[in-house]
Amino acid sequence: MDEQPPVPEQPTPPAGNGATSFDPLASPSPYEPVHPASRASRARVTALVLAVLVVLTGGGTVLLLRASNSAQSLDRFVPDTVAAYVKFSIHPSVQQQRTVQDLLSRFPSSVRNDVGSKLDDGLDSSLKDFHLSYRNDIKPWVGSQIAIAVLAPSGSASDSPSNEPNVVGIVEVKDASAARKGLAKVKNSVPDPPAFEIEGGVAYLAKTQNNIDSFKNAVTSRHTLADSTSYKREHDRAGGDGLVFGYADLSKLAGVAPSLRGDILGGSALTGGTGIVGLSLRAESQGLVVTGHSSLPTSAAGGKAGTFKILPTTPDDLLGSVSFFDLGDLVANVLKTLNRGFGLQPASTNGQQVPGLPEVTTALQEFERVLGLNLQKDVLPWLKGELSVIVGPVTNPPIPNIGIVIEPTNAAALRRTMNALRTHLAAVLGSGGKVQSDANGLTVKTPIGEDIVVRTTPGRVVIATGLPYANRLLHSSGSNLGGDTIYKAAVDPSKPTVFQMFVRLDRVRTLVEALFKLNDPSGYDAYERNVQPFVKPLQALGIQSTMSGGSQDFRLIITIAKP
Repeated sequence: MDEQPPVPEQPTPPAGNGATSFDPLASPSPYEPVHPASRASRARVTALVLAVLVVLTGGGTVLLLRASNSAQSLDRFVPDTVAAYVKFSIHPSVQQQRTVQDLLSRFPSSVRNDVGSKLDDGLDSSLKDFHLSYRNDIKPWVGSQIAIAVLAPSGSASDSPSNEPNVVGIVEVKDASAARKGLAKVKNSVPDPPAFEIEGGVAYLAKTQNNIDSFKNAVTSRHTLADSTSYKREHDRAGGDGLVFGYADLSKLAGVAPSLRGDILGGSALTGGTGIVGLSLRAESQGLVVTGHSSLPTSAAGGKAGTFKILPTTPDDLLGSVSFFDLGDLVANVLKTLNRGFGLQPASTNGQQVPGLPEVTTALQEFERVLGLNLQKDVLPWLKGELSVIVGPVTNPPIPNIGIVIEPTNAAALRRTMNALRTHLAAVLGSGGKVQSDANGLTVKTPIGEDIVVRTTPGRVVIATGLPYANRLLHSSGSNLGGDTIYKAAVDPSKPTVFQMFVRLDRVRTLVEALFKLNDPSGYDAYERNVQPFVKPLQALGIQSTMSGGSQDFRLIITIAKP
């Protein structure tokens, strides 16, 4: 474990209107001016700036176990007009450090004892093209926080194209002399180097010096992120700094506009309302967690959230599941957005045909024609409740059982759909399958020997591979998912949910390893030595997007099993 670093210099924000107070250790000129570059050169410089910052933040993972120092937040150096902002805490709170230590303790000693040195080695290797050593040129001067801020194009420097945002990296500096020396090496190692400036305990990196000046001039008294009410509100709602915190005001990002509410991950819903989104990565007792929050207006026409009732009653021996609430409205909204209303007419954007849309339109029209169904009137109305795709255990290797469980919300529309399938599906399949109908549904006999079974009850529709698995999903007995502690650690079954994914990483790994060992024994030996120790403690993945009133929340967790 690294030794505790010295207490860093306390950053001092620049004076209002860009007044400067250069570091006393600075040479007469703290930066070298960078001449305006071509658009292609600017793109390369932007990539370099981000690459350097990513490398620095990667090093932060190594430093997580160090003792935390009291440092002022970089929020004070960022104007409240910023469009996007990501902050990395290299020295997080004591509680976060202890939790990280606990999570690392669940990995084999061969992994946790070498984390620091392995990451340092990797970072040293990644910087070779810049003629830099991470250990010697970067690590000694990086302070407690690193941030990337993006100002919308209107806030860019005058010599930048009007449609280019101003991307600035801000690094807290604990040794200004070492920072200047290391960043000078970057400038001397590439044809179009970024500009940098060290002032008040922080280093600024951007494409040009004008970008840095423009960014600093936007910071005025009581107009920083640290003073912003909306930023502080979303910061707290998303869970706080943790290890990484991200913030975006999507109304300031060109080309981003609200479109659908309640979509797959709630992503477009996050662009509604205030358009302000906060995301936080933290270490918790169960594992690593990303949480996000945004505010949005309620809308009767928008997507809906609901509490899943069918999925928790299914068997708990699954490999994973993907669940939606009100998929019918989601699909309907997609069709409206892409096709200018309910008709399946090709849509265009700014006079240009949407790529791939004609093919999709043709397929949907053919679907409706051959089955005698109207998608909007006969299918989507009964898909406005809960729908889950479940990947079950493997009973006939190597393919697992797969099932879809649906809460039907319109009995008449469901009857029309089932009648159409009984009447027309056999003709559609031709020699590719045989359809057997009965009062409870239908069965499709396929050439591969795996039956596709459809069964309906007043409160549940099941589509599954094989009758045994269909019956298990219809009439679950024994241990069910709702009582599984791992499931409840990965998602919150009590919350009104738009989208949810749950994957048993340990079971998927075991299945993949068995196939790998069977097909490539020598390769498996190498995997077992070099990879398995890193992935074996990973237990489950949970993703959940929920809505309640005017709030949209997102949570992703990777749970790590205790020994």
